[in-house]
Amino acid sequence: MRGLGAIALALTLTLTLTLPLTLARAFPNSKPNPKSPARMADAAAAPAAPELIRDGWFSEAEAMWPGQRMSLQVEEVLFRERSDFQDILVFRSSTYGTVLVLDGVIQLTERDEYAYQEMIAHIPLYSHPEPKKVLIVGGGDGGVLREVARHACV
Repeated sequence: MRGLGAIALALTLTLTLTLPLTLARAFPNSKPNPKSPARMADAAAAPAAPELIRDGWFSEAEAMWPGQRMSLQVEEVLFRERSDFQDILVFRSSTYGTVLVLDGVIQLTERDEYAYQEMIAHIPLYSHPEPKKVLIVGGGDGGVLREVARHACV
């Protein structure tokens, strides 16, 4: 499973980095939405790498859940860049494996990504008497596709 998680994470990172460029080429006159959640926060308020990682620990910076914070010990920073749309951080943690963080918020980890992917894919597929086609909306990390592909009927 570790290999599939790494592939899903690599796919997510690839889509995160290339999709904005592809969209920019397809729609050259369009601009990023200044009211999107990633743009609404002032650029100065967006956490920078030194603020997210202190003394070898990453701490999630999310105001949506006041009074709680997720922190992970960082073994190695694998990737760090600011795109036109979001701050991207990928690191290896000592307990959760490879971790993808967008705008200071953990998106997925190798250790637990399967839980969400399995639930969103298997429950509907096992509930349907004869599934033949599946529409995956979003799913940039490839995890739902991986789980759907386990069903030969689709």
